[in-house]
Amino acid sequence: MQKKYKSSVIKARCLFLLIILVILVSICEICIHFLTDNSKYIPINRRNNYILYQVDENYLKPYLKKNTLVVFWASWCQQCVEDTNIITDFSKNNPNIPVIIVSHDTNYQELEEYLKSNNLPWFVIFDSDKKIRMNIDKNSSGIPSIYLVDNNSNVINKLVYPFTYDDILNFYYN
Repeated sequence: MQKKYKSSVIKARCLFLLIILVILVSICEICIHFLTDNSKYIPINRRNNYILYQVDENYLKPYLKKNTLVVFWASWCQQCVEDTNIITDFSKNNPNIPVIIVSHDTNYQELEEYLKSNNLPWFVIFDSDKKIRMNIDKNSSGIPSIYLVDNNSNVINKLVYPFTYDDILNFYYN
């Protein structure tokens, strides 16, 4: 009986040590990832229903690791609301194309409620002061509009309302 007890204790201790080892290895991998990653970039296609609301005019820079579609939009804008499904479908069907929605809404709570009530899986920057817009294109104010921006925040091209799904796709690749 004592041999069985000792054998059970040894197995339990080995299992415990194995679990601790797995946890430590996982922690080490996470630490190594963060220590070796020099950017602040978080892949946009993993961020759904995410709203940033403390921005400055250079805020897009950490998210621009390749050509990115920057959509200026607002929930109070009728044309923007009409294009919501086009933008959502495009984002879902093209997960490797980064899409950032820059909201010109004036009320954060209303924007958040709109996104939730319409189940929109967007990465949104709340920019009621239009700081990002002024940094990208000082002479433009119309929404909805889409800018193709490179990783240095340079505007490659601009697409204005009205647009279709195919228009956005062609705009990105041409």
